[in-house]
Amino acid sequence: MESADFFELRHYLRIENEKREMRLAACAGKQRFDTPAMANHAMRAIRNKDGKHGVFKCEFCGGWHVGSGIVPKISKRIKIDY
Repeated sequence: MESADFFELRHYLRIENEKREMRLAACAGKQRFDTPAMANHAMRAIRNKDGKHGVFKCEFCGGWHVGSGIVPKISKRIKIDY
């Protein structure tokens, strides 16, 4: 393998690993909701405990999740008032 091919492959693998880590942060272990209203309803129960969660549309699965932390860097948080 030529050195240019090696560096290209290494770069590709690093990008794929970063995508996998972002997906894990955004999706893994979180319940998926079909609508923002459903996610907001679930968030209110969590927020009563610590007040640090938000609803966001996941760029990976297309659903809605409740989360905190790295989430704002990956997806847009959305608050829906009733």
